[in-house]
Parts: sequence; structure tokens; C-alpha cells
Amino acid sequence: MKYKLNVFMIFAYLVLVTNLYASEGNVYMSIKNHTKERIVGIEITCDDCTLVKFNKVPKGWQFNINNSSSDNVTIKGDIDVGAAAIDFYEINKLFIFNQTSSNPIVISGTIYTTSDFERTNKIKLGNNNISLKYK
Repeated sequence: MKYKLNVFMIFAYLVLVTNLYASEGNVYMSIKNHTKERIVGIEITCDDCTLVKFNKVPKGWQFNINNSSSDNVTIKGDIDVGAAAIDFYEINKLFIFNQTSSNPIVISGTIYTTSDFERTNKIKLGNNNISLKYK
């Protein structure tokens, strides 16, 4: 009986670990905002994930997305007209990723912002201003 119980426990553990890595679930990116400026452009690189959903394209935006088979994603986007600038709340709703390995997702890039449409500021993205929410 003890032998059967141990085999069952090992089997249950293997199923649990396999399910964790096979379907990590959706990962939502959240960019921390410390400015009231609006976003006019974005360049993002994501490693160890795929883009599984791209929500509604904001009006006046154009995007170039490479959802590579090597589990690296690059996203570039910018606006056609100033009125299309979006806030950080909107950018955080756009992309849903899926983790493809046991390695953590690494996101880096640049957000371009403005308050007056005459001068553009760059915000570098990294661990200090991006958080990932796993669901």
C-alpha cells in the first residue's frame, strides 16, 4: 500500500509540474506611470513568451508586431495624429502574453510620451517600471 501511495504522489507531482509549464496562463503587462503625459509611441521586446491577444487597436495608431516562433515578441507602434495619443491606462490593456517556458518573461523597450506635441520624451522600460500580472 505504501508503494502505491508513493507512486501516486510522484505521478500527481509530475502532472502538476507539467500543467504549470504547459499552460502558464495569461500574463498582463502593467507599466507604472509617474507622468501625466500621453503616449505617442511604443517599442517593446518580450522574451520567453508569445503574444496571445492584441486588444482593440486605438484609433489613429499603427502597429508592427513580430510574434516570433522563437518565443520573442517585438511590438512597435506610433500615432498618425496627435489626437490619437493614449494614456498609460489604455496601453496596459492592449497586450496579453503567454509564458512559454519556466524562465521569467523579460520585457524591455521604450515608451514615447508628450504633453505638448512639440517635444517627445523617452521612458526606458525595464524591471523598475514594468510589473507582470499572471492570471
